[in-house]
Amino acid sequence: MANVFLAYAREDAAFADTLADALKKLGVGIRSDRSTVRPGDDWEQALRENLNAADSVIVVLSAAADQSANTMFEIGAADALGKPIIAVRPAGPRSAATLPGFLARRQVLDASGLTAGEIADQVSRQIAA
Repeated sequence: MANVFLAYAREDAAFADTLADALKKLGVGIRSDRSTVRPGDDWEQALRENLNAADSVIVVLSAAADQSANTMFEIGAADALGKPIIAVRPAGPRSAATLPGFLARRQVLDASGLTAGEIADQVSRQIAA
């Protein structure tokens, strides 16, 4: 079973939770700050452990993510570790912010008009590739 780390801004939690549930139905293991980091844990250490255990990283790209220092830190750390990063852009406001160079070179999955199941199917096929 593949394990992924899910990076997202707090404002995108509902989308991230729906995507995580759909991926779990396909047998994908999900790691995220809310699912594996407990109160009192060293956040950066827990992040390193989660990223090291993940086969790849899914980042929810949104206007909120563009403004989230934590989300940008997570995907920067994933890139530094050489983890495959799959970017998913949910429906909603697009940010005018420029993506970091390592994300700007990647194809983004535009989730507009797709169900959670369709998004999860596309993501799981990319993870398996």
